[in-house]
Amino acid sequence: MQFINKSILFAGFLFFLISCSSKKDTLPDGILKKEAMVAVMIDIQLADAAVNLSNYGQTNFPNDKEKLFESIYLKHKINKKIFEASFSYYTAHPDDFEKIYDEVITGLSSKQAELAK
Repeated sequence: MQFINKSILFAGFLFFLISCSSKKDTLPDGILKKEAMVAVMIDIQLADAAVNLSNYGQTNFPNDKEKLFESIYLKHKINKKIFEASFSYYTAHPDDFEKIYDEVITGLSSKQAELAK
């Protein structure tokens, strides 16, 4: 009888471990994968910096920025709605967002190093 209780307890514990270690939640529809989000955010950071530097004090600044962002969305085959939904999703998941932003910083640093050569 004691063997059966231990077997049931062990089986229950094993089932619990398996259920806890299952694959992380999948992304909802319309949310960019981490790699794609990193690529888009790198391009957006670069575009934002370029627009800020070139249009400092000019009145057409918002229009230039939006046009540039639209070209980035086209390059990555997304739209503003997908980017904003993805950004909102990842900011609601801080651990994932931190990893993404770390990769964005690494990517920007790489590009800066390439330009410095």
